[in-house]
Amino acid sequence: MSSLPIWFQEEAVNRISKYGCAIAGLALSLHVHAIGMTDTTVQLGTVVVDTTQYRHAEMIHWNTTTMTTFTEAGGRKASEVLSDFSGIYLKNYGIGQLSSISLKGSSAAQTELQWNGIKLNNPNTGQVDLSLFDIGSGDRLTVSDHGPYGNSVGGVVAIENEMKMPRNTTVCSDNTIRIGSFGEHTVASYNRYCLHKFMGATRVCYLGADNDFTFVSNTVGAPIFRETNAATRLLSLMQQLQYSFPKAVVLGLDFWMTDADRQLPPVMTIYQNSERQWDRSYRAMAHLSGRKGKWKYDLRSAYLSDRLRYVDSATAIDSRSASQAIRNIFSARYEWRPNLILEGRAHYDREMAQSSGYDLTWARDLYGTTVEVRYDHKNGFNAKANVGIEGQGTRILPIPAMASVGYVGKFHREMMVISITGCHAYRLPGMNDLYWSAGGNPGLRPEKAWKGDLNIGFLHSYWIKVLADGFYNYVSDWIQWSPESGSALWTAQNLKRVASRGMTVEVKMQNMKDLSSRAFAISGGVSYTYTNTVTLDAISTNDNSQGKQLIYVPLHNFMASVRVQYRRFYLQATQTYTGVRYVATDNSQALNPYILTHIEVGKDLYLNDQRISLSFRINNIANQQYQLVSQRPMPGRSFEGTLKVNLSK
Repeated sequence: MSSLPIWFQEEAVNRISKYGCAIAGLALSLHVHAIGMTDTTVQLGTVVVDTTQYRHAEMIHWNTTTMTTFTEAGGRKASEVLSDFSGIYLKNYGIGQLSSISLKGSSAAQTELQWNGIKLNNPNTGQVDLSLFDIGSGDRLTVSDHGPYGNSVGGVVAIENEMKMPRNTTVCSDNTIRIGSFGEHTVASYNRYCLHKFMGATRVCYLGADNDFTFVSNTVGAPIFRETNAATRLLSLMQQLQYSFPKAVVLGLDFWMTDADRQLPPVMTIYQNSERQWDRSYRAMAHLSGRKGKWKYDLRSAYLSDRLRYVDSATAIDSRSASQAIRNIFSARYEWRPNLILEGRAHYDREMAQSSGYDLTWARDLYGTTVEVRYDHKNGFNAKANVGIEGQGTRILPIPAMASVGYVGKFHREMMVISITGCHAYRLPGMNDLYWSAGGNPGLRPEKAWKGDLNIGFLHSYWIKVLADGFYNYVSDWIQWSPESGSALWTAQNLKRVASRGMTVEVKMQNMKDLSSRAFAISGGVSYTYTNTVTLDAISTNDNSQGKQLIYVPLHNFMASVRVQYRRFYLQATQTYTGVRYVATDNSQALNPYILTHIEVGKDLYLNDQRISLSFRINNIANQQYQLVSQRPMPGRSFEGTLKVNLSK
């Protein structure tokens, strides 16, 4: 067994002592008050993640995958839940390490992460590390192909906070303690409170793990090794305040801090290393919304600060980077008629970036406006179109635009949805691509994309939902780092065009409408995605990538899950299949496909109308040896136990 360094042990003890005691004290005080006021308590029923009960609006825009609530997934990383419940493929460098998402063959930088409508992508890299986000920081998580205005090349992952309370309650506290294999430990608390027109929420989550699992090396003889230098910890704190004024005016203030300390494990061919990385982010947002007559408006202003430090004592590397962003969004909506809506949106962003790899501190100003029209006919036909003008300084950027037409038909308890969507989008290069002192290219052009989708959906009451999505995406001016001709220097260049085509088929079902009932209930679903993403251009005479599948984009991806529950006992099983992923651009080398099976059993208990949940989970029950990134092993079979206490009064 490898042991954690002294610095990590001391830090973990300090963090757990500090926040664990606060969480326990808060939960205990709420419990004492709740026992004395059980007559005003509303029981918190079991909520199934990614329920199959869909609202009418979600069926119209069904290509937005909505995970309605994550009460049951509190304290888990966003990357873990997306893998388990959506069938989306994530590229992961190891447990607690860099995790990025690829939607329909796009790159990680082409996928946007939003928090309550504010873009969180790092200006330096253009990417977001999903392993740094715990699900307890949001109430809803949505995955969209295009985003609200169709201006994303890859898609949008949105974390949303709803600030809602169960009826007749003034204080709610959801607390989670999870202990698992390889030194995993999680403490999370989500507390909401209201007084008249004031509401607040405090969220705290601490995740830590040794990650000292054993794995079978792919070197000669297939020896068994133990992962080293892999300890991680993540602390997340969010505070939200909201006040409701007369005439439907709401003012809110949000603050979110994340702090991560990670050792970076070696690849399979190296037995020891001393790499370590710190990530710290501060996010503050003010938002004002209201309605007057047929007008509805929303104003958001946010300040984002990200800092990263990478140290490798063996090579005397100490690299640091920092970025700041000020993002402002104003939107106004006018209901001209009950079935005709006009909406406008304006934004101004200022991004600033520093790095050990830059010669200077760089900044850029981004601005733009979008106008959208939506029409819904009483016979079920609907249409939407928008167009925008975007700029950077004195430079006009590619014009983003989107148009869609659809039909929603209701037949007794059935609903049929058909829609066709097309859009034009772009992505600006990251600051590293532009200004890295060794290879940055200030002359890079934005990546541009034309995207099209055909969506068909069928819903039979709450019983069954069938969805099919065919897509084609064409991206030009794809940015790639490659060696200059006759030189060993790698530079960022607009080198190629990429075409991605495929389909997703999803079926979900449940045997009863209310899954929180004590009666027998069964729910589940299957999802299959086919993604053929190929390079259309060879970047040199020796490049054999033309017409080949893009690296780390699986051709086939499958997910199936089933949940059976009775008298507040439940058994849930999830299985995922990930096909071959090529790791060489000419498709000469690949990672083997793999199947993962997870099983979880649990029970809900009620004491004076307060809910206590116990669960036990086995991950990767078949002990599958697999890699998401070449030479980066993932853990085999593991176990975890979870205690959840939900209190309210």
